[in-house]
Amino acid sequence: MRIVIWNCAMSLHTKWDFLVNLRPDLAVIAECAEPSILWSKLKYEPVCDVQWVGDNRNKGLGVFAFTGFSLERYHCYDSNFKQFLPVNVSGKPSISLLAVWSFNGRRKDAPRSSYSAETMSAIDYYKHFLDTCHSVIAGDFNNSVVWDHQSKAYNFSAIASRLNQIGLTSAYHDFKGVSFGAELDQTLFFRKSALEYHIGYCFIPQCWNVNDVVVGRREQWIGISDHAPLLVDCIDNDEEAV
Repeated sequence: MRIVIWNCAMSLHTKWDFLVNLRPDLAVIAECAEPSILWSKLKYEPVCDVQWVGDNRNKGLGVFAFTGFSLERYHCYDSNFKQFLPVNVSGKPSISLLAVWSFNGRRKDAPRSSYSAETMSAIDYYKHFLDTCHSVIAGDFNNSVVWDHQSKAYNFSAIASRLNQIGLTSAYHDFKGVSFGAELDQTLFFRKSALEYHIGYCFIPQCWNVNDVVVGRREQWIGISDHAPLLVDCIDNDEEAV
């Protein structure tokens, strides 16, 4: 299974080919328009399954499934957790996917600790969903241990620890052999400065094997989005590789 996580910075219809060229089986895309708008602007409807959530029809969270996979929104989806989208993925393997685009929708100046608190609450709320079968939590967490000083009770270290408790591990960090905060590859770029951060993650079952993890380079993606895609090739040991 090849999973792509990317914040496309809107206008996905102009960037669709860049996404397709990454050859995803599943793609978690932040800041994309709802499907009817996306397909209208793209001027055709691609062969894929999609689930989408958002208050702004032009800027929400989408999950796209390509050949061999289909999606169904979890029946206990709670819109109080903005930009957390639980979907049942059918295919080989079949998984429970919690897609993430974490931010505080009430105040643009909200401290990052509030992102962490909302993320932790969403993880706890969807605990039963994540326990139903092999699960993946992936997307733009908008967070890193570099901001942990903002909150002791709810910070990114606490989130990573909570996910570890339920049997999930960061594919990037395990494959690269680095700790959180020591990433050599960044997923967010500031166009007007040299600041860069690693805020996109794909947490997979600890029992899965990872074949490869790739993060797009700044020079390749800065003209397309202020975020680079994270690509994870992984295998569920209980299923045949896709």
